[in-house]
Amino acid sequence: MYPSYIAGTDQLYPDDNLPLERAWRGESVVVDDIEVHQPDRIIPVEARARPIHDAHGNITFAITTFQDINERQKAEA
Repeated sequence: MYPSYIAGTDQLYPDDNLPLERAWRGESVVVDDIEVHQPDRIIPVEARARPIHDAHGNITFAITTFQDINERQKAEA
């Protein structure tokens, strides 16, 4: 597993702000300021997270998806 960094920096992404952590606190969130640093490349990612509630409204799960946004960023530039 590779650590997550704040995009454009060598600073680790704060655990409290990671999308999965925020989903466990009840937020639905989309962020695109995360990078995964591998030995041979840096991968910019968009992360989407949301809490999953049971019938009583309690958070029982949280789900996160990640998408490589390297091509999108190149097109935007």
